[in-house]
Amino acid sequence: MTAPPIVATHVYRALVYLYPPVFRRQFASEMASDFRDATSDAWQDAGWLAVTRLWIHIGRDLLRTAAAQWFRNGTSMVFVLSTAAAAMCAFTITQTLRQPLQPASLSAIDQDKLVLLFLATLVILLTVIVILFTVCFWLRVPRRPRAARRV
Repeated sequence: MTAPPIVATHVYRALVYLYPPVFRRQFASEMASDFRDATSDAWQDAGWLAVTRLWIHIGRDLLRTAAAQWFRNGTSMVFVLSTAAAAMCAFTITQTLRQPLQPASLSAIDQDKLVLLFLATLVILLTVIVILFTVCFWLRVPRRPRAARRV
């Protein structure tokens, strides 16, 4: 194996740490082995072009599956991230209320637009935080089995 596939395999092993620990313990070595084999094959077939295509495919898959695994196995991490996001929003709001933004170089209309943009951003952030909290708590709710229907 030449240098590019070896470097790519080391980078991929580092990226596997984006998965939750439970998933990583179970599948990390198999995933790294499969990636090493795929990278070697791509390198032998078409060099950099094939390796680049493989990385694009792997990158999309990694983002999709890592997020899915965190929602499946890492609800505590979702809770921590949601709490951190809420704390950051609260800090931003309190700092803004303590020292209102008054840029002297902007006209009154531009200042109004800036305030509206700021408020819209806060609304979007709060909406995202509410969605994350809802998903986090929804995943923790135990489900009751449905009773079989009698015909």
